[in-house]
Amino acid sequence: MALERAVPAFLISARYVVDPADTAAYKALAGRMAEAAHRRAGCSFLNAAQDVLDPNIFHLTEGWISEEAFHEHLASDTFQAVLREALELRIIERSGKMYFVAGEQTLDMPS
Repeated sequence: MALERAVPAFLISARYVVDPADTAAYKALAGRMAEAAHRRAGCSFLNAAQDVLDPNIFHLTEGWISEEAFHEHLASDTFQAVLREALELRIIERSGKMYFVAGEQTLDMPS
């Protein structure tokens, strides 16, 4: 049975460009970070995806129920360990934005 997640209060969209020599290591690290975030009560979701056109680019999309929950995640021992590992990798460029959610509506999408 899937865990029901709360509608996030805000979203984070981040983009990382990684040196080709560190792509595999970053992919593994991003997966571990997503797994750890999913276990946190305040995380609605954290998705990490490798770009389909450039395998050295990764996109992280996160949803958190509150800024407090997000900051607790950032301060956690698990996240700090991931951050220390990430600092050892050659990340060429990183950027991110935070978006605040006003509501939720289901999309009617054809199959």
